[in-house]
Amino acid sequence: NEFILQNHLRISTFSKFCKRWCKKYLKLPKSSYKILDVGCAAGALPKALSDSGYNAVGVEPSRFLCDYGKKTYNLDLRVGFLEDQNFSKNEFDVISMFDVIEHINRPEQVLDEIKRILKCPR
Repeated sequence: NEFILQNHLRISTFSKFCKRWCKKYLKLPKSSYKILDVGCAAGALPKALSDSGYNAVGVEPSRFLCDYGKKTYNLDLRVGFLEDQNFSKNEFDVISMFDVIEHINRPEQVLDEIKRILKCPR
């Protein structure tokens, strides 16, 4: 699969992102953050986050990509859609959705679930 062959490039790009963005915006110790990547594909962002010391979880509808990321990088990746994962209220400090929103039929449902599971002042 060509997507898998390019995953090391995605990990490199996300590693650079983590060094800049996370350093600027995430001020607590790295291990205190729980970060969710929705539509994580083969786990490039969770891998970069994990390598940087963050607690990362990914959700991916493709069983093939999810299984690849779990086996190759030993990541917490979950097959399926966000709404089906039964995450706890206020479970995550940061939630990302790179290249995802344009693929969702009912984005309001996904955004409602993100609002429920994201720790933030209300």
